[in-house]
Amino acid sequence: MRILKQSGVLALTLTAALMFSGAWADNASPVGLWRNVDDASGKPRALIRITEANGTLQGKIERVFRAPSEDRNPKCEKCEGALKDVPVIGLVILSGLKKEGAEYTAGKILDPDNGKVYSSKIQLTEGRQEAQRARLHWRVNARAFADLGTPGIKRVLAHLLTTRTGARNMTQLDQHDTPPSVQDVAIIVGGGPGISSSCARLFAENGVRVGIAARNPEKSVLQNLEKTHGVRRYACDATEPAAVELLFQSVIRDLGAPTLVVHNIDGRVPGIFRKGITEADPSMALETLRNSAFSAYLVGQHAARLMRENRPGPGGTKGTIIFTNASAALKGFPMSAAFAMACHAKSGLAQSMARELMPQGIHVANVPIDAAIGWTQEDGTRAHRLAGTTVDDNMADPDRIAETYLHLHRQHRSTWAFEVVLRPWVEKW
Repeated sequence: MRILKQSGVLALTLTAALMFSGAWADNASPVGLWRNVDDASGKPRALIRITEANGTLQGKIERVFRAPSEDRNPKCEKCEGALKDVPVIGLVILSGLKKEGAEYTAGKILDPDNGKVYSSKIQLTEGRQEAQRARLHWRVNARAFADLGTPGIKRVLAHLLTTRTGARNMTQLDQHDTPPSVQDVAIIVGGGPGISSSCARLFAENGVRVGIAARNPEKSVLQNLEKTHGVRRYACDATEPAAVELLFQSVIRDLGAPTLVVHNIDGRVPGIFRKGITEADPSMALETLRNSAFSAYLVGQHAARLMRENRPGPGGTKGTIIFTNASAALKGFPMSAAFAMACHAKSGLAQSMARELMPQGIHVANVPIDAAIGWTQEDGTRAHRLAGTTVDDNMADPDRIAETYLHLHRQHRSTWAFEVVLRPWVEKW
């Protein structure tokens, strides 16, 4: 199952920040959401929530990160008794740790990989002064794994020791209500079963905190993303300035400041499809423009305002803004004037933003997709609602589009791509 990566003696060190001197403080305790990291690949394996009630600690698995070929809802097959075949998500693996002075002792820890239970304790010691921002770590066999970080002036060390051979690399995710964004935070605006869902899954599987916004966040596909990948759902009409402002405020509160924003809204209204210039309803044309280009403007504006304040990452990047576009951004088709107008407007917006923001450390990309998009159906085939079933990769695969988006976000600033046109190998253009 390999829910938790193991190697060596389990000796985990937590480094936290204290706002004042003393022993256990609220923001120096192990309470919070922690990420278990595979020390071979560096990829997250699970999220573990540690809580405290009446002086006793408990740790529960909130989420697991699985490869596409793995079971999304694994069970504790090697557990015994009442825990036999219990779902790993929601499983309590740390229990009974009670506070005694500067320690939590007499605890138990369950290894879901083998079903065995081991004793554990947590000990606190005070470290050196640090005037700048401190970080939280689990240190395993001299390896350190940084979390989002917390402001503070003192550092403390907490050792979680067990009698077991094995190690779990842990990174704390949230110590405060509004965590700073050392870990990537992504907002996907526009929620459906295609590109948005593929991006949400891939980003989450790569350790990104993901929020997805749609006019109707109760869509079953979005609910499934929440269950399987921990994606946060938000209701937002992206054509309304106040709604977009509220969306970004909510994401900052829940996940942290965004470092990756994807605008993925087609924008066409049903009555505008295949309408010639002489017969298209002007109000529908305006609504299409508003849904597509104006919503992109609002999302891009708020993303830029926030990303300018981000601390530059290792490559000097403060964030990435990606606009999904269409063939109509490259060529105006007959019977499609309103959509061509909207797509060209989005391209112009993206280019203007890129020229303004790239020198400020914000990567802006425009991605026209010159193809029908065939997403995976319940029977395993890929299909488009109008173009039918995919044959020999003749439609764009949204999972591959998501890979392109993640690559764009990870590009070095010396070679940022602005416009990336995606089309299948058999597409006529």
